[in-house]
Amino acid sequence: MPIQSFNIVNAKIVNRASCDSVPKLMVIAGRNGVGKSTLLYELRHISGDRVKGTGKILYAPPHRTWRRRIIRSMWLWSQEKEYSSILTQDSIPGFEGIGIPDQNRRPDSTDETPGFIKYILAQIETRRQNAIVSEIDRNSLKYPDGYAPDVYKPLREMFAILLPHLNFLHVDQSNRDNVGCLMSVQGVKEPVDIDDLSSGEKEVIALFMPLLERQINQIIRKLQKGKEVDLDSVQDTVMILDEPDLHIHPELQKRMLTYMRKRAYEDNVQFVIATHSPVIINEAASNELFSLVPREIAGDSNQLREVISNQEKFELFKDVCGDVSILTLGRPIVFIEGKTPEEMKTGPSDQRVLELLCSEAKDFTFVPMGGKKEVGKAAILLNQIISEKLVGLPVYAIVDADVDIDVKASAGIEKWEYCTIENTLFDPISIYEVLEPYREKMGIADKEAVERELLAICRDSIRDEVNRRLRAIIPPFHVQFRGNTMEELEQERDAGVEELRKRFANREENAARIRSITKEVEEMITNKTALVKFSGKSILGKFYQKFISGKGIGMSFEVFCYSVAERIGSTGRTPESIKKTLTSIKERLNT
Repeated sequence: MPIQSFNIVNAKIVNRASCDSVPKLMVIAGRNGVGKSTLLYELRHISGDRVKGTGKILYAPPHRTWRRRIIRSMWLWSQEKEYSSILTQDSIPGFEGIGIPDQNRRPDSTDETPGFIKYILAQIETRRQNAIVSEIDRNSLKYPDGYAPDVYKPLREMFAILLPHLNFLHVDQSNRDNVGCLMSVQGVKEPVDIDDLSSGEKEVIALFMPLLERQINQIIRKLQKGKEVDLDSVQDTVMILDEPDLHIHPELQKRMLTYMRKRAYEDNVQFVIATHSPVIINEAASNELFSLVPREIAGDSNQLREVISNQEKFELFKDVCGDVSILTLGRPIVFIEGKTPEEMKTGPSDQRVLELLCSEAKDFTFVPMGGKKEVGKAAILLNQIISEKLVGLPVYAIVDADVDIDVKASAGIEKWEYCTIENTLFDPISIYEVLEPYREKMGIADKEAVERELLAICRDSIRDEVNRRLRAIIPPFHVQFRGNTMEELEQERDAGVEELRKRFANREENAARIRSITKEVEEMITNKTALVKFSGKSILGKFYQKFISGKGIGMSFEVFCYSVAERIGSTGRTPESIKKTLTSIKERLNT
């Protein structure tokens, strides 16, 4: 059996990482520095209770390189090498005629093993030719079955699934001083040597070469009629792959994971991989995905956690958040208002702004979820979904203070004192210091001028601010037509009009509301609280368009926001309310 269970303790940064039942495909995620590479390196050998199993373990460290090689035919007659055997060793064995600067195969060294695939294929070709010639000689210069089996069929089949634009041609030994391994590439007229493929293409070949080699060896044994063929004698294989997503396009990463599952269940191969790839993490099933959390979070308990134990909950989380990888960061999740990354292709990241403003923000994962209702629902729902408490922490939410809203502490919902995150950047001193080198181009002389211009933009936005507040108390009204006849449609129309009339029946009350809101908004200009309570995103955008964009300054809106946030944070001007809100969440975590 491959690895059944393991219990790794006191291995560098890993205090304890154990798993009682290792799946056929195990995806281990987690933030940088938690010990994923250390864990994989410790799993290389079956060793009693530490790593239980009977499989042949192949290890590919994270820093792999495919160095171009010149292979001479005379070298191929030396001791025969197998690629899978190299992957079981702690260092690369000697190869005749080939020098290796660093033979170590550790997480902190460069693994040269992929550079020998061309050498291995050349040796396979030599074995293939010898087997065919020997069989022909034994049978009066005829091959008994008419055609020899295709030794390279596994390689061609893998290409068809993962790299369909490539086709393996043959190993070319016509030049004894430089053996070639030729491919045809779609759109390229001349054959391409394997050394000239892209880094991603070579990475795929290197990752799956041990499995291809095993299949190829079975075919060669069939060619060698004098040797008994026993397919059931193939040893169980465990492939430990550190960051298999390197150089790989996201779409190809998906196909790779599917291919791994196919090989796992058809060829009795087990894959244990460590990755940072959101694509692989989100493509994994609930029983395949694990997170290695920091030892300061895990304490003396197991650092390796199953992310979500139930596939239904797993899919529900993806529906709510769209990205499971945020669960593997080992930090509490905090939902905030704002457009999601998919909705906002450009613009500053709220997470980055907060991290620059306040170092404590780096202890959280902030996820924009849209409006207040979406934020609140997401927090409540996900606290129910993640009953396992992946990192021992619940989910929280912070809503903006642009309009009044009741927040319940029991629901894990906090409230900024600002309308939007961008309002925290309205520090005239920091804005001026960032833009001072360009003051002549902008026409702003000092920090007082910055404040005056911001308030002027607020004054011009009074109508927008009044409308925004009115929308909060007079929500949109929609009439849904479900009738199938003209009479039914007219009835629905009339009912909708009547409902709309009711909403505006008390004209004096609505007029009083408008006057009250308008007065409140105008007072915000007078007492300068508009910089806190107006839409900061809109105000800051208008400031940028007026004084920076098109002035030859060469600063994008995102860079402007990040630069101001960094200046505020580095000079100790971060608003106390921001620190207070984050501290409040931390205090809840400790209770």
